[in-house]
Amino acid sequence: MAAKPNDLQIRFHDCEAGWIHMDVTHASETVSISLSHVYEPLPALLAWLEAVSTGVEQCCFEIDEEGSMVEFKATSRGSGNVQFQLEPSYESTKLDLNLSARELVGAMYRAFVEFSESPDYKPEQWESYLLGDAVRDHTELTQPEWIDSMLTLNRRELQKAIWRLDRDTCVDNEYARQSENFASDDEVLEHTGKPAVAGTLLSYWHCDGWEKLTSETEKTKFLLEALEERINSWDGLPWPRMRSVMLETWLQSPAEKPYQEWRRWLV
Repeated sequence: MAAKPNDLQIRFHDCEAGWIHMDVTHASETVSISLSHVYEPLPALLAWLEAVSTGVEQCCFEIDEEGSMVEFKATSRGSGNVQFQLEPSYESTKLDLNLSARELVGAMYRAFVEFSESPDYKPEQWESYLLGDAVRDHTELTQPEWIDSMLTLNRRELQKAIWRLDRDTCVDNEYARQSENFASDDEVLEHTGKPAVAGTLLSYWHCDGWEKLTSETEKTKFLLEALEERINSWDGLPWPRMRSVMLETWLQSPAEKPYQEWRRWLV
């Protein structure tokens, strides 16, 4: 027997420091899952929901919680129903229930959409941020225009230009003071308008090999690769921009009547 409507509850919450928490609740039982930015689970989750919606006989995927695994498995039981099994590898609480495919898919997909559109989703705590994103957000230049503006710069000028988009500091030490990859006190004052903070140094991108590049083609390739470099701590995808047209169309369409096998022999 399929579960009653709304028996299955999905909740995403607590987006912080590269983690998002997911609660899957049925009746009095809840399985809590920790989603890690290191092993971004969203593409696999959406692909699994799409497979369930198409009536695949059996489909499964795993969420890696940075060491422990949680398996999501769906098995078709005919007439639009599925057996849904949720099995964490580290605890005794598991879910094993029968419900309609629409309830399973709808509960998970809608919870994901609602969370990603809410203030509880914090992109700065989850999403990967690239140097190219910083060019988009903090300059009035397109990426090709930004690349063109960098081609004639020397290594130190390029380091300063990139620092304006990706500012960083490091702990002061003797090695850092000798490194050409860190700014002098005068350069810190030039860029920030403030004296250097005691015990820290302004850290530049290394830009190793820039001075040895002689052609525009080589420099353009270098800069294109730099634009793909991550400049924050996270690897997560932009959840508010991730959607499945296939699932949204399916969930909005009328439920199909169960196919009756004997009809294929009618003449």
